[in-house]
Amino acid sequence: MLRNYSMRTLALRRVVATAALLILTGSSRNLAQTSDATASVDRWQAQWIAWAPNSTEGWPVLYSCRPLQLEQQPASAAVSITAIDYFKLYVNGEFIGEGPPRNAPKLLSYDTFEVSDLLAAGENVIAVEVISARPRIGYADPEIAADQRPAFAAQLEITYPDGSSLTVVTDESWRIAPGPWHDMDANSAGDDRVEVFEGKLEPRGWRQEGDVTSDWGRATPIAAVSADGQPYPGRKLQASILPRYLRTEHLPRAIARTGEVLQVMGDTRYSAAIQMATEFVRPLEKCAIDNEQALLADAEEVGPARIRNQFPQSDLRSFYTYWDNYSDVAALRNATMIIDFGKLMNAYIQLDVDGNEDAVIDIAWGQTLIDGRVLPLLYTRQAADKQGKPNAQLAARYYLAEGRQQWETFHWQNFRYLQLTFRRLDRPLKLHRIAAVRSFQPLERRGSFRSSDSFLDELVTANVNTLEAASYDLFMDNTIREKQVWGGDISDGSVSTCLAAFGDVPILRRYITIFCDAQLPSGALPQLGTHRREGPILAHQIRTAIWMAEYGLWCNNQASYRAKVLPTIGRFLEFLVSISNEDGLLAAKVPAGRAPGPPSPAPPGGGRNWVDHVYGLQPKDVSVPVNLFHVLLLRKAAIAFESYGEASSAAEYRSRAEMLRRRILAHYWDESQGLYLDGTLHGVPNTTFSEHANYLALLEGLGGNGRADRILAALNHPSQVGKIVQAGPPFMLWPPAALFSLGQATAAFEIVRQRYSRFFKSGVGTLWEEWSYLIGGNGWGSRYRSVAQNGAGSPAWLMATEVLGIKPSAHGFEEFTVQPQRGDLEWAQGVVPSPAGDVQVSWRMEAAGRYSLKVSVPMGTMARVHLPRATQHFVGGEPVDSSTDVLGTTVDDNRLVVTVPAGRHHFESRGLK
Repeated sequence: MLRNYSMRTLALRRVVATAALLILTGSSRNLAQTSDATASVDRWQAQWIAWAPNSTEGWPVLYSCRPLQLEQQPASAAVSITAIDYFKLYVNGEFIGEGPPRNAPKLLSYDTFEVSDLLAAGENVIAVEVISARPRIGYADPEIAADQRPAFAAQLEITYPDGSSLTVVTDESWRIAPGPWHDMDANSAGDDRVEVFEGKLEPRGWRQEGDVTSDWGRATPIAAVSADGQPYPGRKLQASILPRYLRTEHLPRAIARTGEVLQVMGDTRYSAAIQMATEFVRPLEKCAIDNEQALLADAEEVGPARIRNQFPQSDLRSFYTYWDNYSDVAALRNATMIIDFGKLMNAYIQLDVDGNEDAVIDIAWGQTLIDGRVLPLLYTRQAADKQGKPNAQLAARYYLAEGRQQWETFHWQNFRYLQLTFRRLDRPLKLHRIAAVRSFQPLERRGSFRSSDSFLDELVTANVNTLEAASYDLFMDNTIREKQVWGGDISDGSVSTCLAAFGDVPILRRYITIFCDAQLPSGALPQLGTHRREGPILAHQIRTAIWMAEYGLWCNNQASYRAKVLPTIGRFLEFLVSISNEDGLLAAKVPAGRAPGPPSPAPPGGGRNWVDHVYGLQPKDVSVPVNLFHVLLLRKAAIAFESYGEASSAAEYRSRAEMLRRRILAHYWDESQGLYLDGTLHGVPNTTFSEHANYLALLEGLGGNGRADRILAALNHPSQVGKIVQAGPPFMLWPPAALFSLGQATAAFEIVRQRYSRFFKSGVGTLWEEWSYLIGGNGWGSRYRSVAQNGAGSPAWLMATEVLGIKPSAHGFEEFTVQPQRGDLEWAQGVVPSPAGDVQVSWRMEAAGRYSLKVSVPMGTMARVHLPRATQHFVGGEPVDSSTDVLGTTVDDNRLVVTVPAGRHHFESRGLK
């Protein structure tokens, strides 16, 4: 990670910068412009290698290199590599790629990179960095082997122009050494280790020239690589389907603040985050920062920023003379600066710096500024330890070597702002460059949405920005705090947004199938796709399965879906039957002594009936929201199974859904309140009510006989504020979806505008985990959350499927409906990606009760277009009742439904009723 700064590096940087493709606004350059095609290894010959057990106990990072003498320039060269747990690969000093992408337990992905352009006749060097993850307490998987040594396996297959070949594999010939890290008993985000790096211990030039010292030993083979997962590490290998990550370097957009901090903690050694949390930025007085604007430009001639602290670290004379020259109390002050990269991104942090040996740069990262500073501590789901240490420390510490050097963090992090604090300076430090090296999956934005309401347009953009900020190798809850592959509400936000914006792309297919691969023998689904354990939150499992079912109509590979995903859904639905009570309802086990009463500090019964980020509700064994999610799943599953020719299963699921509807309709309605109950405990109704139960009831058709009007009146009455539990962002897909299902588009727009406008007050441009990022749980309590959360609903999905009105009715979009809901909008237009091609829709309310609708239907598909109630309808300028080019017309709820083939079609309705 530390590189010797040489003229070769400078020249290479200029060449890359000149040839780079600028793909984003601002100062950025593309570092990897092509993606490798998915490739697989025919026969593994490599061995897993690591260092000998206990020989370097406590070191989480492994360095390894292999000099390689080639007779001629290769015609092709592909290196396949995997690791426990993460690797970075270099060829002749050039960064090639990273991985492996995470997978379900018992499976392990490997990546293949084409590297022939970087190999030459003569001496070459392959270098690898590997780090073992530190599983966060509470998320550690018991099936993962206890051996946590970083280890990797690689196989380079070379073909020469004359047809001869060479295979190079990992074995005892590889040189190996521990990386110069201090092992911290702490995490940053997710399973990432807190980074504390000793620059002076980094072997110079080992990636470029393979220069190693006597400290480097020979690799220890652990076992031969076995594609079927035996004997080490007990996981079946499979080729990753993800394209290579794109890397773009971004310079800061602005220097947000410069100042100095008063260091009140002593030598904390390694905990940069805890130390920085105690320090508040004050104006520069004793320290100095000059030429900091140079960090905004990528040019050597501008010169570096220069940082000077009050005293040199080693100057003892300053301590004696201070009392003669100053009247205040002596204190240790360090220069600090906060820089702004202009947008949230998942990026590595890269430094180019010149300073004295053992000088310290502490780097904290954050999504937004809080009180004018970066907040480097997060308390996540687990309680702190006895010393009160946080669960996530969002800062790294870098100890400099002497002279000029470059360094890049091993882990990528999610941030917009960085705060750098400089300590132990013996002379002015020169900061030549700081960059955010953004790393991301190449995703082509196919879907779009525009309307007469600019707020809705901005909201869709923020929704897509959130998906990109909270995704990497898989969709995650967020990338600042957990980096965990949750299902449930994360499926609500990520699967739907991806389908609306990008369609069926590799990262989406991996997200869906990882839960299939991790399904438990009981049929239960895991809460985390990377962990094979059920977890206590049943609603998460059900919501994941809902999107598995929905995905069946949108996916590109129907054969794969039929073989893997459909059976997973079927097994899960049978599992739900096995845990249902005699009434067919899902019921949690709550201790018999627990009766309805005051709010409890934590959800009882293991939290099985948890829905949304709402705690403190009365305990319940039968949860109405959980059972309504079950109804929704059965309805979606019936559509998917029928579309794939499983008519008998579809009929069974519809029957089960109807039975559950009748039970909830008959037994969980409170006539006095005009609302559905949240649930019951041992047959006794709860006295609490929520938007969750009632919006889901409306979505599932339980609003008949005037109940819908009563529910909406109660939910919107001012007297009920604070009494009816309001939905948080992790539930916000469903309230507007329910209103759209009733045909109340204007009401759906209003709740979307009113709730989501809270996020735009900060100017972040993404959707948050909770309504506030500093207090959460619907109460007054300090609780740092994420400002980019995949589970915060999906406005993009609602605009695509409801406002544009595009919904598939058969797999592969062979048939789909177009039924726009207008509400108070004057016009809307957009594109929805489908496996058959992009579907384009635009509609507009014209003057004098006229409505115009244009639809583009892809080849091989047909569309059922719903036109509003009107006195006249036209297709292509011709009245519908004449010989128009349509496949058929029907009347549904007094609306005209016109079925049209592939092509472009223009509809007009006059005399709207």
